[in-house]
Amino acid sequence: MENTIDSYAQALWSDVLDLAMGMEELGASKCAMLEKCTPCSFTGDSISVLAPSRFMKLQIKKLTPLIEKCLEQVAFEHIAFTVEINLAAKPVVKTSSVVSQTELQNLATQNTISDSLSTYSTNSQLSAQTQNTAAYNPVPTTLVSTNQQTPSLEQRRAANPLIADVTENDSKLTFNRFVEGEENMLALQAAKQVADGVKNYNPLFIYGRSGLGKTHLLKAVQNYILQNNINKLCVYRVSHDFISEYVTAMSDTSAEVKEAFRRNYRDIDILIIDDIQFLKGPGSVGFFFDLFNYLVDHGKQIVLAADKSPAELGLGNQDFDERIISRLDSGFACPIQTPDYDLKLALIKNFYKRAKEDAQREKLVGFEGTISEENLHLMADRAGTNIRVIESFCQSCLLEATKCERAGKTLEREGIIKLATQKFGTSQRVVTIDQILKVVEDAYHVSHSDIVGQTRKKEIMMPRQIVCYLAREMTDNTLEQIGKHVGGRKHATVYYSVSEAEKAIKESRVLYDRVMQLKDIILND
Repeated sequence: MENTIDSYAQALWSDVLDLAMGMEELGASKCAMLEKCTPCSFTGDSISVLAPSRFMKLQIKKLTPLIEKCLEQVAFEHIAFTVEINLAAKPVVKTSSVVSQTELQNLATQNTISDSLSTYSTNSQLSAQTQNTAAYNPVPTTLVSTNQQTPSLEQRRAANPLIADVTENDSKLTFNRFVEGEENMLALQAAKQVADGVKNYNPLFIYGRSGLGKTHLLKAVQNYILQNNINKLCVYRVSHDFISEYVTAMSDTSAEVKEAFRRNYRDIDILIIDDIQFLKGPGSVGFFFDLFNYLVDHGKQIVLAADKSPAELGLGNQDFDERIISRLDSGFACPIQTPDYDLKLALIKNFYKRAKEDAQREKLVGFEGTISEENLHLMADRAGTNIRVIESFCQSCLLEATKCERAGKTLEREGIIKLATQKFGTSQRVVTIDQILKVVEDAYHVSHSDIVGQTRKKEIMMPRQIVCYLAREMTDNTLEQIGKHVGGRKHATVYYSVSEAEKAIKESRVLYDRVMQLKDIILND
């Protein structure tokens, strides 16, 4: 501890640690983190401490209310608490002998010192230029050895540039804030079980249209692990960032940079990748495949999300060959469907309540209005299926309600309908058989002439039967009218096709999910 730190600050922090030891809310692991912090400044009404790593700073920052409570008890007045990262701290290993350059490289190959050897930065927030010029020192000339076989968790965190703090907005994406419904229940429960370590679905693959909550669930897994399983290193990436990092590392002329990139990704415990459908290029896909196999083989957890099921990712996508699809589908794939009226109502009520609470806590102006129960139901009736847009719609209605009340009025039905039209377009959409044909043909990569033709090949029969089924479900056309659009087929033939499709959908969860996705596309695209 530096001499510039007042002895009173040291004594004060020591008293806080003693008091914290007896607090059940903290527990042994959090107290251990506090003990690793040192006071760096004290002004009389505030104290600041240094944490040895970004991760510890993030965890300790969450304890601010409890720490300030301890400070007030020992100082008999309110003292503000802040925590910063000790940039001077270096993960060192306590020992006696110096490891030679050759021995150190051998140890690195065996992963005994892992990523504490690397300072290569692949932080996606850095520009490509900054990343390409990042300092890299893979093998220090001297490093003391250790009695431990592997670096400590704090050393791994500090040394691995893939580990980043969660932003304030992302920290709100928790399981508690996720609105459960029949459409997302399976995915929610699976995500909770994986985050808690109850189930080892590997990989857990969540799929569904954009805006249904996949990213929320992936971030909830990350946040849960950060808060409840501090012994795990968790990395979240969107596929675009994953590709960018790979290209930057592989473009470097240094073989050591390339190796450090591979090693950093292997020295994690949970890998979460969003929008995996955008992963492309033989190099990045090959790197992902090798990383996938390594992590699974070493008992690490993988969580993925996409807009299609694993089987559908392989249709028409040359980058996803059979071996990739087989691995993606080797764990547990679960869909998120578009919300029905009941879930939309629950979402809107939740967003409405949350917006008012957040505004009150953060002292935001414009969210003081009130929306009646009747109007909340109207909002659910008029809302579309994209959950992100539903939240924005709810905020717009609350702002409009506040504006009306300030003018001595109330938000009427007409105002909500107008806002809904602006957000979602017209509330009703007429579906045609031609639309259904186009969507099914694109999804199954078959031609229109094949669908309406006479071929009885299995790869054509199933899409044709699905067209008949969807036309029966989504339009007011008779079986005769449907038959005319599908190659002039008779009433009995269309009836048979619908029956076969219904039977197949009941027997196959994969087919059921696919048909539900086709419905979503027809209704929303």
